[in-house]
Amino acid sequence: MSGFVLSVEGRLFSRDEQSALMLWPGDNQYALRLGFILRGTEEVIVPESLLDDWGHELTIPALYDWVRENGLHFPRAEIFGFDLNGRPGQCFVREVDLMAGYACYAFDSADEPLLLGMRLNAILIPKADSDRPRRLLAPVGISAPLSMAAVEWWSVDPAAVEQLDLDFLDEPDDKPSR
Repeated sequence: MSGFVLSVEGRLFSRDEQSALMLWPGDNQYALRLGFILRGTEEVIVPESLLDDWGHELTIPALYDWVRENGLHFPRAEIFGFDLNGRPGQCFVREVDLMAGYACYAFDSADEPLLLGMRLNAILIPKADSDRPRRLLAPVGISAPLSMAAVEWWSVDPAAVEQLDLDFLDEPDDKPSR
């Protein structure tokens, strides 16, 4: 499988059904893949190309922008990619939940099969002035498509990384801020 892979440095945390990636320069290297969530299901298609109504092909990463900007106007466009088992698949844009963010999966390397990806619930931003984890909007420096991932964004104190659990993901928090 080829496709869009975003390379980031950070540290993965997981507990039960929760997983988070702290963006941490100089730490472990991870590959992120983003998939479209199909409407009415939790099924995901990790895109590789798109065929619009006139037969023009778009590839990634441009197709993420195209779907966001044109998805409502061109529901018959077809997305080609892979399901989470790595099997080739396709769907029409009308099947994609255009209001949901992109499912975000972390891999130890870009050549790992999709089946081994860890679905992220949160992306953590280290901030030394965080007395406790705080929910954020996607930070300004994070560009699309990652900024549109279906994750919660949190600021956390980097000094507390060794004691970090993910309990805060289960607790209600104030509205996200920048």
